[in-house]
Amino acid sequence: MNEALVRHGNKRVGPPPVPERMKRVIAYLLDVEDDLTKAAAHAGMAMYLAFRYMRQTHVRRFLLEQRQIRIDAARCGNIKALLDIRDNSGNAVARVNAARSIELMGAENEQAVGIGNPRHQQGPGVTIVMMMPDGSHKPVDPPMVDVTPTIEHEASPHAWPSTD
Repeated sequence: MNEALVRHGNKRVGPPPVPERMKRVIAYLLDVEDDLTKAAAHAGMAMYLAFRYMRQTHVRRFLLEQRQIRIDAARCGNIKALLDIRDNSGNAVARVNAARSIELMGAENEQAVGIGNPRHQQGPGVTIVMMMPDGSHKPVDPPMVDVTPTIEHEASPHAWPSTD
């Protein structure tokens, strides 16, 4: 039986804490260089021990959480860069793409917090509406085409031609 469960009276406990040296290894991997040998040496840890920790689920989860924090921090600057491109770029295509990206980021945030139904939301960009001469929005249905197969040869009483 799991010793952690016995020590806590068969109650479920959270994952064990990530050791401080392993946190330093992960920080080195994410910020400096993606070499586990150098990261372990930087943190004063043996390579085999760092590799052993990296195989554990709670350490990998911590690594992914730290990685996501760094990605989110880097994404914060994207909005300012996109606004600068949208407002100051001489390239019209870049301005339109920046505006679309900003709209997509807003839609992504709305979906993340649960605002609106993504199936009923209009996508970013330009929507073309066809207007009929009488002012209605509904286009006239095209005429129906008859696609019933027709037999263009003589009907014979036999399925296969006879050799008689």
